[in-house]
Amino acid sequence: MSSSPIDGHDWTKSTLELIGIPAVYVEVSGTIRASNQAFKAWTGWADESGPAVNLNHVMPEFKQTLLQVKPGQELCLEWKNDASLLPPAVLHFTGFFSNNGRLDHVILKCEPLTTATSQKTTDSDEQFEQAMEQLGDAVAVVNSSTQDLVFVNSAFCRLYRISRELAIGRAVKLFIHPKSHHNFHDVMSRLRLQKTVLTETTDVRNDGSPFASEVHLTTMHLRGQLCFLAVIRDITIRKETQEAIQREKTFVDTVIKYAGEGLCVCHEIDQSPFVKFTVWNDQMVSISGYTIDEVNLSGWYQLVYPDEEIRNKAISRMDRMREGDDLVAEEWVITRKDGVERILEITTSVLGGDTIHVLALMNDVTERRDLEEHLIHAQKMEAIGTLAGGIAHDFNNLLSPILGYAEIISQESQNNQKLKKAATDIQKAALRAKNLTRQILAFSSKQTLQLEDIDLNTTIKQFNHILAGSLRDDIQLKLLLHKRPCYIRGDSGQIEQILMNLVLNAQDAMPSGGTCKIRTQTIYVDPSMEDRSSIMESGSYVLLSIQDHGIGMDKKTQINMFEPFFTTKPSGKGTGLGLSSVYGIVQQHFGHVDVLSESGKGTSISIYFPRLESYTDSLELESSTSKFEESGGTILLVEDNTMVREMAQEILERSGYRILVATGPKQAIKIFEDNQSEIDLLLSDVDMPEMNGKELFYTLRKSQPDLRVLFMSGYADNIIIDKDSEKQDPFIQKPFRMADLTQKVRLVLTN
Repeated sequence: MSSSPIDGHDWTKSTLELIGIPAVYVEVSGTIRASNQAFKAWTGWADESGPAVNLNHVMPEFKQTLLQVKPGQELCLEWKNDASLLPPAVLHFTGFFSNNGRLDHVILKCEPLTTATSQKTTDSDEQFEQAMEQLGDAVAVVNSSTQDLVFVNSAFCRLYRISRELAIGRAVKLFIHPKSHHNFHDVMSRLRLQKTVLTETTDVRNDGSPFASEVHLTTMHLRGQLCFLAVIRDITIRKETQEAIQREKTFVDTVIKYAGEGLCVCHEIDQSPFVKFTVWNDQMVSISGYTIDEVNLSGWYQLVYPDEEIRNKAISRMDRMREGDDLVAEEWVITRKDGVERILEITTSVLGGDTIHVLALMNDVTERRDLEEHLIHAQKMEAIGTLAGGIAHDFNNLLSPILGYAEIISQESQNNQKLKKAATDIQKAALRAKNLTRQILAFSSKQTLQLEDIDLNTTIKQFNHILAGSLRDDIQLKLLLHKRPCYIRGDSGQIEQILMNLVLNAQDAMPSGGTCKIRTQTIYVDPSMEDRSSIMESGSYVLLSIQDHGIGMDKKTQINMFEPFFTTKPSGKGTGLGLSSVYGIVQQHFGHVDVLSESGKGTSISIYFPRLESYTDSLELESSTSKFEESGGTILLVEDNTMVREMAQEILERSGYRILVATGPKQAIKIFEDNQSEIDLLLSDVDMPEMNGKELFYTLRKSQPDLRVLFMSGYADNIIIDKDSEKQDPFIQKPFRMADLTQKVRLVLTN
């Protein structure tokens, strides 16, 4: 409210005369500029035309009171001071403010307190005090001016542990804890503007003990004074309970927030598939990608189970929850907000109460299941490999004399074409059986590799013409090789087998023709790569990928594609060993295989080989005539299989070598001791009773450090393979041809 300055006393007087009780116009300085007749009669003061009267002289609290005057509000307080020239009254202050917001002047209306009124008030006060005694809550009346206690009931005395005599006249602030004094001043200010105030504070008993209180305050008149009535209730137990509940809530919230699993609570389960969630921790957001608002708006089941059949199964699960069943952990595949499928282990528990609540714990076990599948697959392959290796060992021992003697017969039957053809057919059948055995050993990771430092790009380029010649005319082979060499430690022959198997599979996946891409690149795997770091060691890799745009594979096929003897080809069109042998070869190269495929959109198979940071060029041996070719040499042949031993002996003797034959390690050691100075080479089977071939070699080399060795085996079980070794002992795989054996022996003796 604002006004213009008073232009004359006549206008001011006229205005004040309209007020039926004593009233004055007072400047902020306290000077009375105008008053009505009622005010003059009540106070007996002279006309304002005489010496100006300043309220600061008769009412010391005037200046302090003006600070409480607010725009648009009337300030009311009781005035009674026997030493003052201003009679007792209830004073009403109305402020007028200038445009800049500063108080300009006030109109003060005075409501006199007469003797009759005082008497009436006294009777009323007695009735009030009697009524307050009957209340169970503590009651105190505080003088608004002095802020001293003027009345307390018995409940107050009990609560504050003080007698009425000691309490009356004591300042109310003495019963308020120091930390709540600021709140006390705020409440007093609010009471001058509001009828009632409800507040919580900390009070102090007479013995000094604190307690929490709830105070309801209002203004009233008691014994002719403007007072504050306070109804006080001890809420210590309530506050302690609230604090305990809050601590419990904070604890629960913390547990929920930092729980390692997704945790949520839903309620109001009805016949609708929609449920409302009231708890949804951060892990649930990480697991599903959805916030609680998104889930409550669109529905959990509708969001994460896009497949209707699976969604209906999940909803039927909810029906069992509705019946109050606690369900054991079950695994469900959900689709995240980003479209990625995850495997969740979900455990639910029904919580009691008026409304059915269900607590659900969700644990993302995708990585765990992937690792378990890798482990199970590895264990299965190991078991199959052990079986296959044993069979292959015996099978190769049978094939060795078949292949060797067939070659001998073929050489000896130059003049008998029928016999020569029969021997040749035996050789062809034996070679096919040999290749089949190699595939079995490859998928079981039992094939012995001839490892050397190779550039994968060079291997692919050299084998490209063979690959291209093996494909249909409507299949285009496209090489996308890394611009720099990609060196790995590998077996070129086995790498070629990988390429042939995968390219032929790509051809079969494109019956109408298409393009097969072979790509190489280098890549570094580190812990930040979530999709690779869980199954691969950190480090540098060479990535070989074969991609087609054919019919692709469904989920079920991808799961079983590396299983031995699993094939999607018609009967008679495939053995089911192609991809399984690829997997085995990659494992032997300490690599990893990834498959990305989708029905109708093609397949991409990625193979990671450990990359060589430094490498050694393989040197081709020069063809030269050596002393061994001219004069032969002495070979200690150790083989426990009679047919293989006799066949190898005949082949080598035909080539001009002197052969000392041992049927086992013990006999070999005895022969070596008797002929040590004459023996040039140890030709030993790897898998033998008593000790293996490598142990035998180390035993003999103690007395002849320069002894040379050539190992042979149909199944070496990695005995002669050393991942960390820079050099690998010479080895020939059974079954072998005559030329293979003699050439290998010659190379070992001349290198």
